[in-house]
Amino acid sequence: MAFDQTTVMAVLEGDGTNEEKFQKINAEHESEKKGLEVNKNKILGELKALQKTHEELSQKYAPEIEGYKTQIQELEEKVKKSSPDDAKAAFEAQLKRKEAEYEALLAKSKSENDKTLEAFATLTKRRCKDLIAVHVEDSMTKLGITDPEKRTGMRKAFLYDHESEFAPGDDDDIPVNKEYKTINEVMAVYAATPEGMQYIPNKNSGGGATGSTSTATAKNTMTRSNFDKLSVDERHEFVNKGGQIQS
Repeated sequence: MAFDQTTVMAVLEGDGTNEEKFQKINAEHESEKKGLEVNKNKILGELKALQKTHEELSQKYAPEIEGYKTQIQELEEKVKKSSPDDAKAAFEAQLKRKEAEYEALLAKSKSENDKTLEAFATLTKRRCKDLIAVHVEDSMTKLGITDPEKRTGMRKAFLYDHESEFAPGDDDDIPVNKEYKTINEVMAVYAATPEGMQYIPNKNSGGGATGSTSTATAKNTMTRSNFDKLSVDERHEFVNKGGQIQS
């Protein structure tokens, strides 16, 4: 079962206590993560197999290609050294055939390698998409987003703006962008913007003196340069307390 808004709403509208519903939702989330982990391992196995195929293809035609190169060089020398027109024409005809066979072999080798590389690229994209999905869900949880509708909204908005930025980094299990920022880091920044704040739970709601609003707002704002100096955990804490980045 996919862990999405429909699944969560079905659990919330079902029988049981709030604690039981929460446990069931959490179990669905964990099940989804395990499924993605299994899929990741499957893709990794397929990627290794494709890598081996690519290496084998690189060696498969190497001796034959080198053999053609040698034969062509020998025929070129015979053409240069031959004097009777008939002998020269015969060598030129042989050379032309060998060159055609050589080009055909190169094309066949390239075609097989291209198919392998294309499959490799497709699998890599699938794996990256799965990894991004896992890290997006974890980042939303760290930001305290538990409401199904807000999770769906944040997921769609964040992925629409940022999904294409991420690729596997040095640690293949952690996608990063061109600045080597993780999804945790990028989402923490996004969550402190007006666009992202609409999905963050309001930690400052409730009674209180209206005169303190401007003071509270001032305390909960920060410049982008200062925000960038915070650790990922500090950014999440800032956002969870209703903090916003000054524009």
